[in-house]
Amino acid sequence: MNEVDALSKSLEPLGLAAWHYFPLVGSTNDVALNWAEQGAADWSLVVSDAQTAGRGRAGRQWVTVPGQSLAFSLVFRLSPAETEYFPCLTALGALGLI
Repeated sequence: MNEVDALSKSLEPLGLAAWHYFPLVGSTNDVALNWAEQGAADWSLVVSDAQTAGRGRAGRQWVTVPGQSLAFSLVFRLSPAETEYFPCLTALGALGLI
């Protein structure tokens, strides 16, 4: 089984709308934003082994090492009322990984 097949099997139980894998991208955020603008459904995922122009919180550079880093972006849309709670989502996501 190759890495993409293994990734597909791992992601299957999550019930994602769709996902795309790239060995190398500039930024998963940029790819996800472009995909969302073209109609990607909520809960669509962009995954990459490495990014050349990744961005973290507050615009900080997100450096990735192929095979040793997490580089992904999830497409979902928030209502204006939900955006107030957006900072909490980051913390909840981090807790979910622990």
